[in-house]
Amino acid sequence: MTGRLDGKMALITGGCSGIGLATVELFVAEGVKVVAADLQDKKGAMLERRFPDRVRYAHCDVTMEADIVAALALAKSAFGGLDILFNNAGAQGMPGSVEALNAEGWDKVFALLVRGPVLGMHHALPLMRERGGGSIINASSVAGLQAWLGAAGLFHPPRARWCT
Repeated sequence: MTGRLDGKMALITGGCSGIGLATVELFVAEGVKVVAADLQDKKGAMLERRFPDRVRYAHCDVTMEADIVAALALAKSAFGGLDILFNNAGAQGMPGSVEALNAEGWDKVFALLVRGPVLGMHHALPLMRERGGGSIINASSVAGLQAWLGAAGLFHPPRARWCT
């Protein structure tokens, strides 16, 4: 069976669980060769065994630019390049109000949810240009669409409330 994306190559951050894993499975079914970039080494090894010659795993912390560069280098060396970047890695941000937030926590959340995807795009574009173009998909939770009362804006509090 020929997939709609036969011959394409993708890098999916957060590719070992949740939406990332579902995307790996869908892309493989559609003919894509995938680098699953994640922090979950055991799950990454299982993905490689499950989809031999179709999936490679890269240990990747998207807050570390060198990890992003290495994952993209794996896409080029293993599969010949990159057509699709799916910036999917993420986690819940800091709980609490802006008043309670600290600079270190803010920097970690910003590095994961903003800086990482931007660096991914920055380093992926040359590989995509080599293949004549590509697609970049940046995932977000509903928190990217709706603010929460009392929240620093980067997480879903269990219950919004006014400061007293």
